[in-house]
Amino acid sequence: MSTPSGNPADPRWTSMRRLSPRRKTTAAHDAPSLAREQLVHFGLDADDDFGRSLLRIVERLYETQVDLDQIWRESLESIQGLDRADRIARFNAKKFLSFQFAKLLDTWQNPARASYQSLNYRPATLCAKGPYAVFDNVTAIFAANPVIARTATYIYACAEWIEDAFQGK
Repeated sequence: MSTPSGNPADPRWTSMRRLSPRRKTTAAHDAPSLAREQLVHFGLDADDDFGRSLLRIVERLYETQVDLDQIWRESLESIQGLDRADRIARFNAKKFLSFQFAKLLDTWQNPARASYQSLNYRPATLCAKGPYAVFDNVTAIFAANPVIARTATYIYACAEWIEDAFQGK
């Protein structure tokens, strides 16, 4: 991957910048500087063990965002020109990549849960925020009977019904 220029018109730079906690005010111009800026934003030391590991992950996430945007553009430009076998192959590769992302989140949820629980919030705060960190039970998405997928399907159907209602159908 070529390094983004830091120019706001460069789509690679815009893509990476979307992930930044300082996306509107960042002075960083590439993945390494965005990653360092993120650690500073959260008051973390990039030179201790935790900081070094997090820095490597965050830098790759910024670079991954650029690649995901590129795949999205390539998909839009090429999908109609591909034969069915190629469309199926690309779909299966993307579906497996989604599974890999879910596995990463599943691996991440245990330390995130432990960190969240170590904050020892009062019961009133836990009632407001919930008992878990930002997410929990990612594996349920890929279970034999994925409740979350059924819920998402239901929400999608409701959105279509609402749209139909606004169009007088």
